[in-house]
Amino acid sequence: MFDVLRTRHAAAATLAAGALAGGLLASGSAAAAPAAPAVAASATLSAVVNGNGTAGTNLLSRGSGAISASYAVADGSTSSYEVIFDRDVSNCAYTATLGGLTTETQLPAFISIARRANKPTGVFVRISDLTNANLNAFRKFHLVVVC
Repeated sequence: MFDVLRTRHAAAATLAAGALAGGLLASGSAAAAPAAPAVAASATLSAVVNGNGTAGTNLLSRGSGAISASYAVADGSTSSYEVIFDRDVSNCAYTATLGGLTTETQLPAFISIARRANKPTGVFVRISDLTNANLNAFRKFHLVVVC
């Protein structure tokens, strides 16, 4: 009985191997697996901004793809900033956090970010205290943009 089972198993294996090698797949009756869809490469841009500069100066300390950072209000009277990148970031995701330039820390505050109106390469950043009032003491922050 075992000989019969071994013979049938060997015959089934031979039949399957023949079907795969030259039969079913070669004749096109079985479809190949579909190719994976192409995924666009993402870019991660960043800016570390020194909020303690003077109005009209570049507040950008360092970053990747960032060109400049300045006060959004010309006289620097509010903790609102504009960060400009070297490409269109209007369809990207933004995240920001308060943070120092080196090892210093920042006091608690709220930070909000948005696409800069009429500037596809810009991001608007506003920092306020816990009562949502503008801060007179300017803050340093880190901004990350993922496209």
